Amino acid sequence: MGRRFGEIDERFKRIDERFRQIDERFNEMDKRFDELKRYVDSRFDDLKSYVDYRVDRLGRAFSSYQEFFIEYLSIKGVVSEQEATM
Repeated sequence: MGRRFGEIDERFKRIDERFRQIDERFNEMDKRFDELKRYVDSRFDDLKSYVDYRVDRLGRAFSSYQEFFIEYLSIKGVVSEQEATM
């Protein structure tokens, strides 16, 4: 009977070791996912900054063009000076 309990105890020890190995693998996977998330987040932030910069540049260019166009229309008499200053 004692030998049988010894075998069962040994099996439980092997199962415990296997669960420990599985836990280590999951911890390693969690670390990798965290690294990947940090990398993706940093790339996203870089891309967002780039897009914001480009949109801002386009907005400034459009505003300059719009001001020029209104002045041009005012000079040509298509738009009154009062309308141009609105």
